[in-house]
Amino acid sequence: GVTRIVKLYGAVQHRDDPLDRLHQASIETVRGAGLEWALLSPTSVLESTIFGFADLIHATGTIIACAGEGRVALVAADDVARAAAAVLVDRRENGRSYAITGRRALTFSETLAEISSQLDKEIRYEDMPEEAFRAFLTGEGQMTDEEAEIGVICHFRAWRRGDAAIVTDTYRELTGEEPLTPAAWAAENRDRLQALLP
Repeated sequence: GVTRIVKLYGAVQHRDDPLDRLHQASIETVRGAGLEWALLSPTSVLESTIFGFADLIHATGTIIACAGEGRVALVAADDVARAAAAVLVDRRENGRSYAITGRRALTFSETLAEISSQLDKEIRYEDMPEEAFRAFLTGEGQMTDEEAEIGVICHFRAWRRGDAAIVTDTYRELTGEEPLTPAAWAAENRDRLQALLP
Protein backbone atom coordinates (compact mmCIF):
# COMPACT_ATOMS: atom_id res chain seq x y z
CA GLY A 1 0.00 0.00 0.00
CA VAL A 2 3.02 2.35 0.04
CA THR A 3 2.69 5.10 -2.58
CA ARG A 4 5.33 7.61 -1.50
CA ILE A 5 8.84 7.54 -0.01
CA VAL A 6 10.57 10.38 1.84
CA LYS A 7 14.29 9.70 2.26
CA LEU A 8 16.58 11.53 4.68
CA TYR A 9 19.49 13.04 2.73
CA GLY A 10 21.46 16.23 3.46
CA ALA A 11 21.95 19.81 2.29
CA VAL A 12 25.76 19.75 2.68
CA GLN A 13 27.46 19.02 -0.66
CA HIS A 14 29.79 16.03 -0.30
CA ARG A 15 31.13 15.90 -3.87
CA ASP A 16 31.03 12.15 -4.44
CA ASP A 17 32.84 11.22 -1.22
CA PRO A 18 32.16 7.75 0.30
CA LEU A 19 29.15 9.00 2.29
CA ASP A 20 27.61 10.66 -0.75
CA ARG A 21 28.09 7.53 -2.85
CA LEU A 22 26.13 5.53 -0.28
CA HIS A 23 23.33 8.11 -0.37
CA GLN A 24 23.30 8.25 -4.17
CA ALA A 25 22.95 4.48 -4.44
CA SER A 26 19.96 4.65 -2.06
CA ILE A 27 18.41 7.56 -4.01
CA GLU A 28 18.72 5.64 -7.28
CA THR A 29 16.85 2.74 -5.68
CA VAL A 30 14.11 5.12 -4.50
CA ARG A 31 13.85 6.69 -7.96
CA GLY A 32 13.57 3.28 -9.57
CA ALA A 33 10.79 2.09 -7.26
CA GLY A 34 8.06 3.68 -9.38
CA LEU A 35 6.58 5.55 -6.41
CA GLU A 36 6.27 9.21 -5.54
CA TRP A 37 9.37 10.29 -3.66
CA ALA A 38 11.07 13.28 -2.04
CA LEU A 39 14.23 14.00 -0.07
CA LEU A 40 14.31 15.65 3.36
CA SER A 41 17.75 17.31 3.34
CA PRO A 42 18.80 19.03 6.57
CA THR A 43 22.18 20.65 6.88
CA SER A 44 24.36 19.57 9.81
CA VAL A 45 22.32 19.11 12.99
CA LEU A 46 23.10 20.89 16.26
CA GLU A 47 22.55 17.86 18.49
CA SER A 48 24.83 15.47 16.62
CA THR A 49 27.44 18.17 16.00
CA ILE A 50 27.69 19.43 19.59
CA PHE A 51 26.80 16.38 21.67
CA GLY A 52 29.01 14.22 19.49
CA PHE A 53 31.88 15.94 21.32
CA ALA A 54 30.35 15.50 24.80
CA ASP A 55 33.35 13.70 26.33
CA LEU A 56 35.81 16.22 24.93
CA ILE A 57 33.75 19.18 26.13
CA HIS A 58 33.51 17.62 29.59
CA ALA A 59 37.26 17.03 29.75
CA THR A 60 38.55 20.25 28.19
CA GLY A 61 35.72 22.70 27.48
CA THR A 62 36.78 22.46 23.84
CA ILE A 63 35.58 21.03 20.55
CA ILE A 64 38.35 19.91 18.20
CA ALA A 65 37.70 19.50 14.47
CA CYS A 66 39.09 20.28 11.02
CA ALA A 67 36.39 22.65 9.75
CA GLY A 68 38.62 25.72 9.45
CA GLU A 69 36.60 28.90 8.89
CA GLY A 70 33.91 27.02 6.98
CA ARG A 71 30.36 28.17 7.58
CA VAL A 72 27.23 26.13 8.21
CA ALA A 73 23.67 27.03 9.18
CA LEU A 74 23.27 24.33 11.82
CA VAL A 75 19.68 23.23 12.40
CA ALA A 76 18.01 21.81 15.52
CA ALA A 77 16.78 18.22 15.42
CA ASP A 78 13.30 19.33 16.56
CA ASP A 79 13.12 21.70 13.58
CA VAL A 80 14.12 18.86 11.25
CA ALA A 81 11.33 16.75 12.79
CA ARG A 82 8.75 19.52 12.28
CA ALA A 83 9.82 19.92 8.67
CA ALA A 84 9.67 16.15 8.18
CA ALA A 85 6.11 16.03 9.51
CA ALA A 86 5.07 18.72 7.04
CA VAL A 87 6.73 16.93 4.12
CA LEU A 88 5.19 13.59 5.09
CA VAL A 89 1.66 14.90 5.69
CA ASP A 90 1.13 18.07 3.65
CA ARG A 91 3.50 18.14 0.66
CA ARG A 92 3.41 16.11 -2.52
CA GLU A 93 6.09 17.63 -4.82
CA ASN A 94 7.48 14.55 -6.52
CA GLY A 95 11.28 14.36 -6.65
CA ARG A 96 11.89 17.52 -4.62
CA SER A 97 14.76 17.86 -2.14
CA TYR A 98 13.65 19.97 0.82
CA ALA A 99 16.87 21.61 2.08
CA ILE A 100 16.35 22.47 5.77
CA THR A 101 18.85 24.89 7.37
CA GLY A 102 19.23 27.27 10.26
CA ARG A 103 18.90 31.03 9.81
CA ARG A 104 22.57 32.00 9.29
CA ALA A 105 25.72 30.27 8.15
CA LEU A 106 28.30 30.61 10.95
CA THR A 107 31.80 29.34 11.58
CA PHE A 108 32.27 26.75 14.33
CA SER A 109 33.76 29.46 16.56
CA GLU A 110 30.78 31.78 15.95
CA THR A 111 28.30 28.99 16.62
CA LEU A 112 30.00 28.09 19.89
CA ALA A 113 30.08 31.76 20.91
CA GLU A 114 26.29 31.91 20.46
CA ILE A 115 25.83 28.68 22.43
CA SER A 116 28.23 29.82 25.16
CA SER A 117 26.25 33.06 25.60
CA GLN A 118 23.55 30.95 27.27
CA LEU A 119 25.94 29.04 29.56
CA ASP A 120 28.05 29.72 32.64
CA LYS A 121 31.28 28.77 30.83
CA GLU A 122 32.59 29.08 27.30
CA ILE A 123 32.89 26.14 24.90
CA ARG A 124 35.86 26.88 22.63
CA TYR A 125 36.77 25.65 19.17
CA GLU A 126 40.25 24.40 18.28
CA ASP A 127 41.01 23.73 14.63
CA MET A 128 43.36 20.93 13.54
CA PRO A 129 44.83 19.88 10.21
CA GLU A 130 42.74 17.07 8.75
CA GLU A 131 45.33 14.33 9.12
CA ALA A 132 46.05 15.28 12.74
CA PHE A 133 42.32 15.20 13.44
CA ARG A 134 42.06 11.79 11.76
CA ALA A 135 44.88 10.52 13.99
CA PHE A 136 43.03 11.89 17.03
CA LEU A 137 39.80 10.10 16.04
CA THR A 138 41.48 6.79 15.28
CA GLY A 139 43.70 7.04 18.37
CA GLU A 140 41.93 8.56 21.35
CA GLY A 141 38.54 8.25 19.65
CA GLN A 142 39.11 4.56 18.89
CA MET A 143 37.41 4.82 15.49
CA THR A 144 38.38 2.87 12.43
CA ASP A 145 39.63 4.97 9.53
CA GLU A 146 36.34 4.33 7.69
CA GLU A 147 34.27 5.37 10.72
CA ALA A 148 36.33 8.54 11.07
CA GLU A 149 36.00 9.38 7.37
CA ILE A 150 32.29 8.69 6.84
CA GLY A 151 31.04 9.64 10.28
CA VAL A 152 33.06 12.78 10.98
CA ILE A 153 35.81 14.02 8.69
CA CYS A 154 33.90 14.19 5.41
CA HIS A 155 31.40 16.55 7.03
CA PHE A 156 34.02 18.97 8.33
CA ARG A 157 35.92 18.80 5.02
CA ALA A 158 32.73 19.95 3.29
CA TRP A 159 32.34 22.77 5.81
CA ARG A 160 35.94 23.88 5.30
CA ARG A 161 35.69 24.12 1.51
CA GLY A 162 32.41 26.10 1.68
CA ASP A 163 29.98 23.32 0.74
CA ALA A 164 27.87 23.69 3.89
CA ALA A 165 27.20 27.44 3.75
CA ILE A 166 23.73 27.08 2.22
CA VAL A 167 20.85 28.98 3.87
CA THR A 168 17.27 28.35 2.75
CA ASP A 169 13.76 29.51 3.67
CA THR A 170 12.39 25.98 3.33
CA TYR A 171 11.74 25.51 7.04
CA ARG A 172 9.64 28.70 7.08
CA GLU A 173 7.86 27.58 3.89
CA LEU A 174 6.92 24.26 5.46
CA THR A 175 6.07 25.34 9.01
CA GLY A 176 5.37 29.08 8.92
CA GLU A 177 7.96 29.53 11.69
CA GLU A 178 11.64 30.51 11.98
CA PRO A 179 14.21 27.82 12.80
CA LEU A 180 16.00 28.02 16.14
CA THR A 181 19.25 29.94 16.32
CA PRO A 182 22.19 28.26 18.12
CA ALA A 183 21.60 30.61 21.07
CA ALA A 184 17.89 29.75 21.27
CA TRP A 185 18.71 26.06 20.95
CA ALA A 186 21.26 26.38 23.77
CA ALA A 187 18.70 28.11 25.97
CA GLU A 188 16.29 25.20 25.41
CA ASN A 189 19.05 22.69 26.17
CA ARG A 190 20.84 24.66 28.88
CA ASP A 191 20.72 22.01 31.60
CA ARG A 192 22.06 19.30 29.30
CA LEU A 193 24.82 21.57 28.03
CA GLN A 194 25.73 22.82 31.50
CA ALA A 195 26.16 19.21 32.63
CA LEU A 196 28.86 18.77 29.97
CA LEU A 197 31.02 21.64 31.10
CA PRO A 198 34.21 20.91 33.06
